[in-house]
Amino acid sequence: HALELAQTLANDFVDKYQLFKLGMDNQGQMNAWRERLMSMCLLVTKALLCGGGRMRHLPPVPWMREQLQALVESHMQSLVYDKVIGGVSAVCGIADFEVSRCLEEFKNIDPKVVGVRKEHRDVIVGAAITRFRELPLLRSPLAKAACLRDTVESILNAIAHLAKERERLAQRRREARERLASGTDPLDVAKEVPVRKDVAEVCVKAQAAEAAHLGIQHLDLKTQEEEEEEEEDEGPLSEEASLPCADDLLSLVVLLLTRAGVQSLCAYTVYIDNFLSLQIPFQHKGELGYVLANFMAAVEYLKSDDLQVRVRKREAPSGEADSSAPLGAPLAPVLEAPALLLHRHFPIHQPPKPRRESNARSRIEHRQLEGLEAHGRSVDEPEVMTSHRSSELTSYDPIMLPSVVRGGGYDFADA
Repeated sequence: HALELAQTLANDFVDKYQLFKLGMDNQGQMNAWRERLMSMCLLVTKALLCGGGRMRHLPPVPWMREQLQALVESHMQSLVYDKVIGGVSAVCGIADFEVSRCLEEFKNIDPKVVGVRKEHRDVIVGAAITRFRELPLLRSPLAKAACLRDTVESILNAIAHLAKERERLAQRRREARERLASGTDPLDVAKEVPVRKDVAEVCVKAQAAEAAHLGIQHLDLKTQEEEEEEEEDEGPLSEEASLPCADDLLSLVVLLLTRAGVQSLCAYTVYIDNFLSLQIPFQHKGELGYVLANFMAAVEYLKSDDLQVRVRKREAPSGEADSSAPLGAPLAPVLEAPALLLHRHFPIHQPPKPRRESNARSRIEHRQLEGLEAHGRSVDEPEVMTSHRSSELTSYDPIMLPSVVRGGGYDFADA
């Protein structure tokens, strides 16, 4: 009986669909559709609870009643989905056209422009983008909101896994340094140190290891102060510190939208916002509401002038960066811009400090030059040798680095 009533109400809604549009603005139409759908869901829920089936014995437990209401809403809205989403798409047609143009323009955007951290640029590839591309196939607001939630959870899980891998690599580097300090075979240490920045870092470690065996103490590893500065530049490696704040999550969502290429984003977000939780009043304030606010802010940021300014500033030559931006355009830090669109919904954490470029490598070369000059070598000779060997060693496999160092242009035995 309840299913027959649901189908009858859905057919009546489709037949009288045009009546809800007479003499109303866009928001008035959606309010009328929402009220009509709410009354339909209440009638079907009452028919289930008061009918002769097993539902009449449902215990008066709040979470059971909420699950039943969510089930009824999903079923009823799936019956009238085509009509409702068609009306919402007509209302959001201009906005969706603008967003589609932006998606086509920014499909190959540099992640740095939207404030995505370097180590997080690949987390949207895989489960997150696959799940998000299922959004147009789902036929109820609750299913679409769950799709957005699963997408965000996939991003967070990928970042958590990345943080654990970074911690594991950091532990291996610390163990390698301890072995080197304790006098373990330096060739084995050089093989075990993972190459994270470039091959030159491992080259310096191998050079220092051989120099230590030959008694050249001034060509040792970087000092403790330099290592602390470099670790500060790289940022924290702990799992908690690597998880994104609201700024980072919103930037990742913006990058996800540009890579996924899903159309009608404005219509989908407006549809979820207006028709989610017809009978449960506080569902927008929970996890689904937080995720929905992130995606709505990301869609608005795609249309903003601030993103256009950042893209043009990124692509313009160094001398024309300011002239390409419109007058009065904001030039706030990249990580702060998307967060400004979310401050009305949730508290925003302070963005992390921008990473400073380390000059550790130049300081190491300067120490090498001082050491060679102290042993009778001219300053000009090591400079040519250093630049030549650094460019030569970058193409070698890390395992072969110790032998390459011994056979390079400079022989430590001569010193």
